Amino acid sequence: MSALEKLKQATTLNEFAALLGYSPKGLSYILYQIPMQAKYATFTIKKRDGTDRLIKAPSPELKKLQQHLANLLYICRSEIERDGFINTVSHGFRREYSIITNAAQHKRKRFIFNVDLEDYFPTFHFGRVRGFFIKDKGFALNDKIATLIAQIACDGTALPQGSPCSPIISDLVAQILDQRLVRLAKRYGVTYTRYADDITFSTGLKTFPTAIAFEEPIGSGNWHTGLELLDRIENADFTVNQAKTRMSVQANRQTVTGLVVNAKVNIASEYFRNAKAMCRTLFNEGRYYKTMLPPEDGKEATPDWITNTNPLHGILGHIHHVKRKADQRSEIQQREQPTADRRLFRRFLFYTNCAAPSRPLIFGEGKTDGIYLREAIKHLPQYHPTLGQFVDGRFELALKLFRYSNRAHQIMDVGGGTSDLKSIVLDYHRILPKMRHRPMAHPVILVLDNDDGLQHIVGTIKKTFGTSISKQTNSPFYNITENLYVVKTPESGSDDTYIEQLFPKAWLDHELDGRKFNPNRKHGADDEYGKADFAEKVVRANAQSIDFSHFSPLIDRIVAAIAHHASK
Repeated sequence: MSALEKLKQATTLNEFAALLGYSPKGLSYILYQIPMQAKYATFTIKKRDGTDRLIKAPSPELKKLQQHLANLLYICRSEIERDGFINTVSHGFRREYSIITNAAQHKRKRFIFNVDLEDYFPTFHFGRVRGFFIKDKGFALNDKIATLIAQIACDGTALPQGSPCSPIISDLVAQILDQRLVRLAKRYGVTYTRYADDITFSTGLKTFPTAIAFEEPIGSGNWHTGLELLDRIENADFTVNQAKTRMSVQANRQTVTGLVVNAKVNIASEYFRNAKAMCRTLFNEGRYYKTMLPPEDGKEATPDWITNTNPLHGILGHIHHVKRKADQRSEIQQREQPTADRRLFRRFLFYTNCAAPSRPLIFGEGKTDGIYLREAIKHLPQYHPTLGQFVDGRFELALKLFRYSNRAHQIMDVGGGTSDLKSIVLDYHRILPKMRHRPMAHPVILVLDNDDGLQHIVGTIKKTFGTSISKQTNSPFYNITENLYVVKTPESGSDDTYIEQLFPKAWLDHELDGRKFNPNRKHGADDEYGKADFAEKVVRANAQSIDFSHFSPLIDRIVAAIAHHASK
């Protein structure tokens, strides 16, 4: 039975709780025992236009429940669309859709008309949410279940901005608006899309349909929402924010959801210039600013300085994502001939990870090494609290293990494996000298297997910084330059050593569905499994039972490198 069918058949709180993965008591406690004022933390953030956006962040317990509800509704929507109407005009809160796919629908058009819906999430009040799940043909839920959904999703009044389930529910309810506006657009030969509260119509026609937008007086540049469009929006219980209604023509810059679409989907040039200016200030001073503080007592406006790099990381990530989608070259070509935005992002990532790390940073030869080291440190109490400790039942590392699962490793040309780590060494030579602010309060440690793969990086280290490393050298660590260190797996005479050898033989011989572990497997036999499965399905899954004591010599070397850098 599908998730949607189970949801339709549910009639009691007990049945609904089971669908969400909760006990009836647990669901009832969150809904009826926690006071409403304790369910949300309210604060404001600045919009791009400088006005405040009200955010209501749910408490951890409520947020988890809302996420479970959102997951269920996403599955149900997929099942509904698989068997019937597929909404291809809504580009918000959907897998494979984004502001980029939304903007792409309006490239190279003569006219682009943008309409903003006012107070989007508050528009979806409790009764509207409940009524949708009862009346919608795709759901047609029991009254009790629809009420429970509204109680989970709403803040007592409406959908709050900040809840994990507000996006999916708002998009479901807004489908009726999409259907009406699609018919309107088709009648007049224009293209229609919606990204949350941002509505766009575009056309290559010589004149824009007055039913959708009209200029008054003619030639003034003052465009107004057409009466037919306004009527359809208001009849669907939405309100147009007239202050944000705008028309752009091909002779001028045209933007859709913040992206330029005149010739191709792209970032606005001043947006990229501002990002470069912020990075330049950060690299020189260790701080940057996005906005100016208003003048006080006759004084001039002053920069609103920021040291938190997360906002700038988000800006650079957004720029790179848009540019990468527009770039028709392969990933290898983009890596070999990087664009200006990619080079800037790489310098930023080098700064945050290497020049100004907030904790000691470990680069393993791939993502599996990070899993091994984290579990070993967690289960070897002698390294607590130096390298990590339990806080409220959760283990928190005092160092950082570089993640190979996000975009950063591709930008930094660190794909996994010893040979790729030479990119870090070269960046210390090429990028670091150009940065005036480089506190390097913590070490960056490359943890390498002492095997034949070592030759791929030691030659670069020797040529660039003069430090000699080989399989035979046995120093506990090597300080290459500044805060950059190399730690090898402990030597064993003339034999190669690698990190997987630190596990007991019984676990190296552990079988998964009849398959045996081969650490060198990439495209091997079907009766073997590789490092990824070993790390996740053997090590992480059985960490409580594994003896990690043979990791101690390697971790001792890491501790020694950290202590050496602290002494400097």
